[in-house]
Amino acid sequence: MVGATEGRRWPGIDEVVEAYESAQARDGRAEIGEFAPSADHPDFLAILCELVRVDLEYGWRRGRPIPLEGYRARFPELFRDRGKVREIAYEELRLRRQAGETPFPGDYRRFGVDLEATSMTGGPSADDPADDRVDSLIARVASAYRERRRELPDDPAGLEAMFASRKLPREGAEFFRELHRADPVVASRFADAVADLPAAGTNFLGFRL
Repeated sequence: MVGATEGRRWPGIDEVVEAYESAQARDGRAEIGEFAPSADHPDFLAILCELVRVDLEYGWRRGRPIPLEGYRARFPELFRDRGKVREIAYEELRLRRQAGETPFPGDYRRFGVDLEATSMTGGPSADDPADDRVDSLIARVASAYRERRRELPDDPAGLEAMFASRKLPREGAEFFRELHRADPVVASRFADAVADLPAAGTNFLGFRL
């Protein structure tokens, strides 16, 4: 496992995931346990969650997906965190749909999370308590997308690299990637609208948001 000893810095999430993906590209396989940090790493669960999500993607891409039960058996501590389980469940739901399957979001109740209201874009319904989190993810990517398009409007490679960056939340990046591919003009207008929305707690048109 990737860890840190006294006098050394903790490896960050980008560093760990890049090492994992390099092994996948080099060897055609990679064992999560060989790249996951030790349990005392301050970002242990966040890094482990991202490794599982990336591993899921490789599995589905190669036609050999690992069921979530397999990950739960190997990493029970991760599946005790409801927020992380939701992220993993959403990732599998997205990949299954992308592969042409028609899974039911309610199937994930067996993991203690309810994705029943999840739409094809991955966003919860208006009465879902995770709404604020999804809105925040979309807003972060909207700002990055708008800035990139203004600086380099004709740079598809750079834009794709931005979408793939681990520094952006995956749900928001996937949403904007698909929107941009369908209609860049609409994507730009949507990004402007989202990025310019007044923040909660401010005054807007005489109302306290």
